[in-house]
Amino acid sequence: MKKLLFLFIAFTLAAQAWAEKVEFGGIYYELSSSEPYTATVVRDDSYANLTSVNIQGVFTPVAGKTYTTTEIEAWTFGGCTNITSITIPNTVTKIGDYAFNGCTGLTSVVIPSSVKYLGMQAFITCTSLQQVTVESSDITIAESVFESCTSLTAVNFTNANAKVALGGNVFAGCTNMGINYTEEGGATYMEFLGNKYFQLYRVDSKDITTFEINNNCKSIGDYAFEYCENLTHINIPNGVLLIGQHAFLGCSNLEQVACPSTLETIAYEAFSHCSALSEIEIPSSVKKIEGYSFGYCDNLKQIVIPEGVEEIEDRAFCNSYGLEKITLPSTLTRVGYFGLVGTGIKEITMPSQFAGADVDDVFRYIYETVETVICDAASKEACSWWREGFTKRLSNNHILGSLFFMLQVLIWHHFQGFEGTTPNAR
Repeated sequence: MKKLLFLFIAFTLAAQAWAEKVEFGGIYYELSSSEPYTATVVRDDSYANLTSVNIQGVFTPVAGKTYTTTEIEAWTFGGCTNITSITIPNTVTKIGDYAFNGCTGLTSVVIPSSVKYLGMQAFITCTSLQQVTVESSDITIAESVFESCTSLTAVNFTNANAKVALGGNVFAGCTNMGINYTEEGGATYMEFLGNKYFQLYRVDSKDITTFEINNNCKSIGDYAFEYCENLTHINIPNGVLLIGQHAFLGCSNLEQVACPSTLETIAYEAFSHCSALSEIEIPSSVKKIEGYSFGYCDNLKQIVIPEGVEEIEDRAFCNSYGLEKITLPSTLTRVGYFGLVGTGIKEITMPSQFAGADVDDVFRYIYETVETVICDAASKEACSWWREGFTKRLSNNHILGSLFFMLQVLIWHHFQGFEGTTPNAR
């Protein structure tokens, strides 16, 4: 039985992750199996001896099929200390987390205009990195991208009016960068791109009850308001693009948040453990709701996910027990594992068709609490919960569903590592 279970799990994980992997010019790529044909640069043990990296943009690794490289996967060149130069083509849109971390021989890099997302700690501890040129005019630079790059002296943007969503601690430990800070209005701001109020680095006191953010601010840094337990309301000014990791973590009396129409990123645990939060309007400019963004928000009764949001990450609303109503957009492409687990959702409003999400994913781990689903016949036809009998399934699979949930938690813990509190099956 154990052997069969292991084979089932292994087969399932392998099937989900499968993609054709090929080598081209010393670099390995995973190729999509259907049009549009795209390629992702992936890790390989042979990279340990690389001294230079030349990534293909548009190429033909398989006869009769032309592929476009759009992504560098997380950890791809991490720890490759012999690499001194990299060439990234103007087709790549995403550089994954930790992609070049610890490449201590790298001295300079050009981020082409196609790149929209530069992942967390992508170049952390690249201690010989001196110059970075960013050609993108619209880019998210995630947390700690250049942290501990002790030789870095400048990050130059070729577009002086570039729109940059800057994560927290991006230049922490960059001792040669000469970062300037401004203390004003009860907070410390970090200067960037000539704007001395670019990022709210931190507030000076945890005892604040209200706070006015400077109107020139573009991002709220990691931990900026963490455990400001007396804060009850916050208005985030227009122009802010990013709310950083743990920015309002543990603000237990925060009841209302006004978000601007410019906001694009709500980072990991941004509002986690805001147990009094009862009202927040997510703007349509947000594309992704990251993990635990609204975890443990016990007083959040209902929420509308607007058109434009494409992804609800793993555990985004985990253990927000009071959440009873949710509206989902047609633009949704993914609902992550445990995304809605531990909520008390009774009513869901769904579009006739999602952009790519599996409709069944929406009901994973919450089918026992759902009483009302507002949608049309097309949604019902797409969802096996209706095709197989929604009410019957709830009745017959109560025990089986709970056991399956526990099994998946154990699998997730074993293969991925599990952060935070184990979610509750409802």
